[in-house]
Amino acid sequence: MKKGKFIIACCAVCFTCFRVSAQEESQQLKIVRNMIDAVNQKDAAQYVEGFSDTIKIYVDNVLRVEGKMALQENRAKHFERYPETRSEIQHLIEIDQKVVMHDKVWLYSKDYKGQDIVEIFTFEDGRVVRMDVIQSKTLFKN
Repeated sequence: MKKGKFIIACCAVCFTCFRVSAQEESQQLKIVRNMIDAVNQKDAAQYVEGFSDTIKIYVDNVLRVEGKMALQENRAKHFERYPETRSEIQHLIEIDQKVVMHDKVWLYSKDYKGQDIVEIFTFEDGRVVRMDVIQSKTLFKN
């Protein structure tokens, strides 16, 4: 009986710790998590919520998308082309005004391994103003 109470007490402590951690999560991390939720829901409007109107997206140091509306159009086309796409956060690191995310992306349900992507989000005034993407050159090759 004492073992059972100990286990319940440990679970309660763990639950409280996780709940407090989630409540203390920064706005920057919430924006990034919301973006991944939007990918999994195929919602381009939700995807761009945390981005500034002047967002610049770089892939391998090449400017690929500029402006919030262009990004929303880009994501809408992506979700249309890859309706099975999904993403899972593997690691998140926040350092001052930057968030570094390693996520795994699947474009098709038959892709069991997925592909690794790293994004670096730069924030100003609570919005993403720059996003640098590092991904395999073969990610979108069919």
